[in-house]
Amino acid sequence: MGRTPSGYVRGVEEIAGIRTARVDEGRALEWLERRASRGSGAVRRGLPDRVFAVPVAQLRAGIVRVAESEAGELLGFSLLLGPHHGVCELDGLFVDPDAQGAGVGRLLIVDARAEAVRRGAARIEVVSASESVGFYARMGFKGRRTVPTRYGPAVRMGLDIDDASALLRREVRLAAPARPAARRARRGGTPAPDRRAAEA
Repeated sequence: MGRTPSGYVRGVEEIAGIRTARVDEGRALEWLERRASRGSGAVRRGLPDRVFAVPVAQLRAGIVRVAESEAGELLGFSLLLGPHHGVCELDGLFVDPDAQGAGVGRLLIVDARAEAVRRGAARIEVVSASESVGFYARMGFKGRRTVPTRYGPAVRMGLDIDDASALLRREVRLAAPARPAARRARRGGTPAPDRRAAEA
């Protein structure tokens, strides 16, 4: 599989898990975000490149989390801000189109929820594009209040930490083979779900 640019690959292999993004992965994450957004209203309107850039400050702060394959390719990433008044904002979640349906987005949500708990938040909120509302609803997010953004209308939804759906609590099983798990433990990453969960 070819890389475009370094660190970004078209295709999907076994999900290794979640880890904190490196500062030098900013360009690869920008390409991933642009590819994941292809066909959305934002891309059709020809927004400038800076819209898709992941700020270096956020990478340095360690708040960007990436899903990667066993081979080390980037499959998706998330960005969680806050908390502010007990609420964390899921400021971005993008999955490579070739990896969609493999459980990558679900794993990123589980990881974001765990991080929100670690930070002492009671709730996660997200401003979702209309085409992503169904995904967030399946993850347990509720509410469909339309809000204006500089890219057009979007939908604000929220997930109460203590009221997470069964999909997050029970159907996502964070289990992985011993050898990859040991390798990821040294990196400080989150292990991947088993294949049954990833295929859901």
